[in-house]
Amino acid sequence: MIGLGATASYLPERWLTAAEIGESSGIPEAVIVEKFGLRGKHIAAADEHISDMSVEAATRLLGQQDLDPAEID
Repeated sequence: MIGLGATASYLPERWLTAAEIGESSGIPEAVIVEKFGLRGKHIAAADEHISDMSVEAATRLLGQQDLDPAEID
């Protein structure tokens, strides 16, 4: 059977608030919150790449499910 049995995620530590997004974009904070539905967003560090974040999420998933990477097709 093919399917997803579990998922995991990773979010960078740095948090940019809606006010900070508004400051840098020129969009009023109220518009960002009320129209876009954002209170803020996670921002990757300069040295944190998508591959690093993917590995962290995969490592968490394998640990949560007690899986050996060698057992995955």
